[in-house]
Amino acid sequence: MRKTFLSLISSLLGLFVFSLFVIRPLAEEDLQYVYGEYSDETGYFYFIDDEAELFDKGEERDLKDVLKPLADEYGNAGIVTVDYDPYDDTEDYADAYIDMMFGDDNSVVFFIDMDTRTLTLWSDGDIQRSIQSAGTTITDNVYRYASDGDYYTAAYKAMEQSYIKLSGGRIASPMKVLSNISMAVVLSLILSYLIAILASATFKANASELLSGIENSYSFNNIDIVFTHKTKEYSPRSSGSGGGGGGGHSGGGGSHGF
Repeated sequence: MRKTFLSLISSLLGLFVFSLFVIRPLAEEDLQYVYGEYSDETGYFYFIDDEAELFDKGEERDLKDVLKPLADEYGNAGIVTVDYDPYDDTEDYADAYIDMMFGDDNSVVFFIDMDTRTLTLWSDGDIQRSIQSAGTTITDNVYRYASDGDYYTAAYKAMEQSYIKLSGGRIASPMKVLSNISMAVVLSLILSYLIAILASATFKANASELLSGIENSYSFNNIDIVFTHKTKEYSPRSSGSGGGGGGGHSGGGGSHGF
């Protein structure tokens, strides 16, 4: 009996030592907590996950003020900063992050990726189409703040413009306007060059061209038109196009480096 008891104690002691050195329990730093609040109006979640520590406490309070209207009306809203991107692609990271947090629920999150130096505005759910159409414009509008190290203003304005877009307002797009102006200038220069080349070109008529310029006259009398036959007409049947297969879960938005 005593031998069995000692054997049991020995086994339990061995299991305890094994758990200390092999089965290490999760430490607090291994767990990722996202702190935020829920909208009283809709129950949507709004939060700031500042892993890269780009904001001070006062800035975080102000950023929550711009996130709250989004959560009160449209969906989950957040600002995420990271200093390590395991995907090495901010859009892939953003898509996985939103999928893990909210699934297909209405969501819009602004990401500042310090690893890849990329800003990404990403979304999912019913609001995805609106955010996806404006994502590149919004990140174009705010990337200069991030380039100057003013991450607070970049994040604030990105979420402010997201709310304007979802509310049906228009987003200014100076980068797009400049791009269109530049393209118009280049096209006008090319057109002017082609016109100048054509205007300065000289043509020398050959013999056949000179003869073709001689006036000719023809007269036809008592013309009879006789129908002989009709060729078969071929009209192909229109073929319908089949629908494409669906892929995996995917959100949408836009990005810009800084």
